[in-house]
Order: sequence, then C-alpha cells, then structure tokens
Amino acid sequence: MIIASKIYRIDTNIYIVRTPDCYGCLRFLKVALKDKSRLFNILNRYINPIFDKKLSKLVTQDELKDAKEFAFNSTQKFNNKLKEIKYVKNNK
Repeated sequence: MIIASKIYRIDTNIYIVRTPDCYGCLRFLKVALKDKSRLFNILNRYINPIFDKKLSKLVTQDELKDAKEFAFNSTQKFNNKLKEIKYVKNNK
C-alpha cells in the first residue's frame, strides 16, 4: 500500500484525521487509495478477503482488543487536547 500510495501521489495532508498518528497508518493509506484508484479497488475486492482470513489466524482476540483500545485511547487523548486548546482560547 505504501508503494501504491506513492505511485498514485496520495497527499495525506488533504484528509482530516482525528489524530496526527493516523497519517502513518496503513488503514489510512488504504482509505485514501480507495478514493483515488479504481485498480486498487478491484484488487482489494479479491485480495482483502484472503488477507482477512490469514490475519484472523495470526492475531488473537486479545491482541485485537488491545489494538482497538489503543486506537480509542489515542483518539481520546487528541480530543482532550483539542478541548484544552479551545478552552484556553475562549478564556483569554
């Protein structure tokens, strides 16, 4: 996906994300490629189910739960930081 994003010149700066950490995530690149590449969508339709099956055999339920918690906590920390910034700006 990284190579495809470079070929299609994906500009990650045009996307609004919840946290700056999202810019380096493969899932983020996948969404951007879906927006820009018809070929990627066709390949993804066939390859993604195979990848999902392999991934489900490699990743335990605990690891999946941990990953979801990490993503949620990262988003919450960023949202709290935004609230602090807005609070400071509004109380000047």
